[in-house]
Amino acid sequence: MAQQYNFTFTPEQVRQTNQVHAEFHHAYGLAMAQWAKLERMLYYWFAYITRVEDKMARAIFFSGRSFNARAEMLLAAIEHAQLSAGQIEFIKASHKRAWGYSGFRNTITHGESMMNAKLLNGVVQSVEYLIVQGKAVGPQGTDVSIDQLLTAADNFHRLAEIIHNAHPVYGEKPQKPPEEYLALVNALPNQANSKNVQTPSTPGPQPQDDRVNKKAYRAEQAATKTKPSADD
Repeated sequence: MAQQYNFTFTPEQVRQTNQVHAEFHHAYGLAMAQWAKLERMLYYWFAYITRVEDKMARAIFFSGRSFNARAEMLLAAIEHAQLSAGQIEFIKASHKRAWGYSGFRNTITHGESMMNAKLLNGVVQSVEYLIVQGKAVGPQGTDVSIDQLLTAADNFHRLAEIIHNAHPVYGEKPQKPPEEYLALVNALPNQANSKNVQTPSTPGPQPQDDRVNKKAYRAEQAATKTKPSADD
């Protein structure tokens, strides 16, 4: 028998719940729309690399029923691309970043939106909407919030824009060197729902050789002993 839930909403809470519901689905739709844009930008590179007429290229690329299939087609095309070394490195890095983001996209696509209400004596105190996985019951570490959806939408958009701007035909004019676009891709977070910007690691100060330190110390001590004092 299904579990029955008994709690009440005040009229103001109903209004707030409807607002949260709308905000959640706006964030969800935005993330999915930006993902579709990202796939389209990757397609433009596929068409450019293969030199296939647009209708045929679209038929081939989007015949893959999953992103993995499309990503593998692009990767296979890169191996035979007539591009500069910098362009190849850039598109491979972009492909890798998009593939890394696809896991989060799959999570939100195959998850279920669910309302999570916090209660006090049977009265609703606050409401949030989350994407949960069907195999889990109750709050889980894999739940996706509105903030995570908005962060992912932003990362999808940023990666798509970089891939677009670097395109030899459809990209920005004048074009930057491929290395600059590559640096922008590498600076993006590794995880789609993360705001942590990647920064190149800088080497710390190198430890000095103990023998050099001891030698300098003895020299300093010797100089101190032989130096006449002010009272002499």
